Amino acid sequence: MTGVGSLEQGPRFPFQYSSRSVYEMYERSLGVCRQQMNSELKKLFLTGAISSLAVAAAAAACGKADGQSVWKPINTISHILWGRRSAGQSQLSFKYTGAGLLLNGVACVFWAWVYREWQRSLDKPPSISALSQGGFAVAALAYLTDYHLVPTRFTPGFELSLSRRNFPWLYATLAAGLILPEWIVSKQPGRPSDIAGESGIEEMEVKAQSLPGRKGEQLLKRYPKPHKP
Repeated sequence: MTGVGSLEQGPRFPFQYSSRSVYEMYERSLGVCRQQMNSELKKLFLTGAISSLAVAAAAAACGKADGQSVWKPINTISHILWGRRSAGQSQLSFKYTGAGLLLNGVACVFWAWVYREWQRSLDKPPSISALSQGGFAVAALAYLTDYHLVPTRFTPGFELSLSRRNFPWLYATLAAGLILPEWIVSKQPGRPSDIAGESGIEEMEVKAQSLPGRKGEQLLKRYPKPHKP
C-alpha cells in the first residue's frame, strides 16, 4: 500500500527543475531567439542593400550607354511618387534621385526577403548552383511582377528612360546582388549553416553527449538527425 508520505511527494518526472532554473532556461532561449532574429534581419538588409546598389549602378551604366545622364534612370524610379514628370529629370537631386534610390532599396529588400524565405523552405543548405538558380528565379519573378502584374504607376520606371534591351542586364544584376552575399559566406572557412544546416545538429549531438543519464537520449529523440538521401 502506498504511504501518505509518498502521496505528498506527487508524481515523479524525468526532469526536476526549480523555478529559478526554469526561468534561466527561458531567459537563455529568449536570448537565442533575439540573436537569431537580429542575425536574420542583418542578413536581409545586407542582401537588400547590395542588390539595391547593384541595380542602381547598372541602371546608371545603361543610361550612360544610351547617351543619357547617369541620374536619369534612377530619377525615373521616383515616378511612383511624382508622376511622369520625373522622366524629364536628368540632374542629381534630393527629390528625384533620393526618392528613386529609396524606392529601389525598398523593392530590393522585399526581393531579398523572398530569396531568403525560399532558402529557409529547403530541407538542407543549398549549393552555390542552387543559390544561383534561386537568385535568377527571384529576378525573373521580379520582372514578371514589375511589368506584367502591378499597375503602371508602380513599375520601376526604367521604361521611361531606358530601352527594353537593357532590362535583362538590370534584372541579371538584381540576381547577382542576391547571390553575392551567400557566395561570399560560402567561401568562408567553417561556414555556419543558418538554414536547417547540419552544424546545428552536430552541436546538439555534442551537448546531448555531455548530459547525464537519459537526458541526452531524450534530447536526441526530440531533435533527431535528418537522414541523408
